[in-house]
Amino acid sequence: MEKKLFVTARWDRSDIRKTWSGSGYALWQGLSKNFCVERIALVDTWWYRCLQLVRRIGMGFLSKPLEDIQTDILRKQIQPYKDIPVFMITGVFEVENSSYLYMDNIWKVAHLLTSPEAQKKHYFNHFFSYSSREVSFHIARQYQVFAKSKAIFLMGQWLARYMKEVYPEFKDKIYAVGGGCNVSSTDSGEIRSGNKILFVGKAFLRKGGDLVVEAFRLLRANYRKDVELIIAGPDTLPDKYKGEGIIFKGCVSFEEVGRLMKVCDVFCMPSRFEAYGLVFVEALLNGLPCIGRNAFEMPYFIEQGITGELIDEDDPEELARKMADVIADEKMKCAVAERKNEYESYYSWDRVCADITRIINEKEDER
Repeated sequence: MEKKLFVTARWDRSDIRKTWSGSGYALWQGLSKNFCVERIALVDTWWYRCLQLVRRIGMGFLSKPLEDIQTDILRKQIQPYKDIPVFMITGVFEVENSSYLYMDNIWKVAHLLTSPEAQKKHYFNHFFSYSSREVSFHIARQYQVFAKSKAIFLMGQWLARYMKEVYPEFKDKIYAVGGGCNVSSTDSGEIRSGNKILFVGKAFLRKGGDLVVEAFRLLRANYRKDVELIIAGPDTLPDKYKGEGIIFKGCVSFEEVGRLMKVCDVFCMPSRFEAYGLVFVEALLNGLPCIGRNAFEMPYFIEQGITGELIDEDDPEELARKMADVIADEKMKCAVAERKNEYESYYSWDRVCADITRIINEKEDER
């Protein structure tokens, strides 16, 4: 008899396939192959979103009521079925059922990103819109959820290592299971021109877009005048980041990101904070050598000097040199192409969901 599983997320109301940039939908589909899944939506009504907006503009005291509302509604939905485990995607809450969490980040990282060392390295505080009081509240609440959960599935190996350091009491229930590709990696037969660099990132500054533009201008001035930089992701781009050779695409669909990856030659995103970074997976699967930062999850994706390059600081001259080297390195492009089957096997949602299923079954059999 097929085992039952609740799966919770803030499902995209306009198109469920877009939930959490496609990852939420992929997890639901993958787990449905192994369980009898019932999908449960977290609160995403107009009034709830209005309260969240009000909180973001300075009314931090709303954090606790908002979390309490969500927790109470979720508990009422699943309370009659306490024997059915719950798999929570990103939004995690304390419930009576056996709970399993899938996350790409944790609140405790806020302490790391605001440390003197992080500021010296120009890391981006991903939690800047929250007061220290709010951060402390979310850390404490999340700790309670972690304590009651059966397993904590994390996308990144970096985050798993960090979490085991700050929460050693939970080390036996923390698993780095990775994530899968959300854009097509099928060969379209498009011919690459050998001069296109791609940057994809909605959070332009956090993902180092300003540094990429500065380095690109040095690249054109000192190394190659024929190169082009394609920027996709942000809704708008300030004029100071526009110029000769820069092509701004705006916010684009998954399909368009996949098409861009098939016509570009190098992917560059030296993010100032990236707990995981699925876009690197998608770039590698599409045959693009990658340039990232030697921090967070990026060194796990990029083999320095083999499948890409890493930078240590916000140094536009160093980044320009790396761009020039990578775009001209045919051996590196071949190395990425040769690893396609390996990437497809590991960075697939079927593999991720198979690992998650095995661990859930082991934990449930222990009950």
